[in-house]
Amino acid sequence: MKNLLCLLCLGFILSISSCSVSESVTLPKVTCFNDNSSAIEQLPWLKTVVSEFQKPKSGPLQVVQYVYNHKDSTGNYKLEYYIGVYNSSISNPASYIYTCDGKTLGKASIDSSDFYAKATVVKVLFEGSY
Repeated sequence: MKNLLCLLCLGFILSISSCSVSESVTLPKVTCFNDNSSAIEQLPWLKTVVSEFQKPKSGPLQVVQYVYNHKDSTGNYKLEYYIGVYNSSISNPASYIYTCDGKTLGKASIDSSDFYAKATVVKVLFEGSY
């Protein structure tokens, strides 16, 4: 009887572990840059921003690509890419999140709280320490 109970428990545990939730999101086809080379080299505005943090004793630097899921002006949900630049000296990180055209969240009229709630990091484009 004890063995039967153990087998039932084991079967239950194995059946739970085999269940999974699979969430698939199709990323936008329009990207900020060609994936075959560096985003920093392809986007002049990004190269300028990053170069500000590549001076001696500037500390760690990270450039990331986000995908932001939000409602557009027609009320439909839309996925768009954004680029974030992070350094320990930045007091307001939202000031260094950009559209593909180089506009900050503020200039693009995007609330930073909404962005952080709905954006996901897709990949790290660059990491360094200066």
